[in-house]
Amino acid sequence: MLQTSSQMKAFFSRIAIFTLLILKVSVVIAQQTKPDDKYNRQEVMIPMRDGVKLHTVIFTLKDQKENCLC
Repeated sequence: MLQTSSQMKAFFSRIAIFTLLILKVSVVIAQQTKPDDKYNRQEVMIPMRDGVKLHTVIFTLKDQKENCLC
């Protein structure tokens, strides 16, 4: 087991480096699939009953074959 402070520092520095490496890899994996690859983005202003227009962002699938109200 860990006996000296230098061994403890080495142990915790290894854990910190391993954690940072895992976080970096997860960020790279998460950035590989962009939402723009799968969806069409459309920004519209929808009129409300009181006359105010509501800014809305609509995402639809790019490879959608038919209208589906699942």
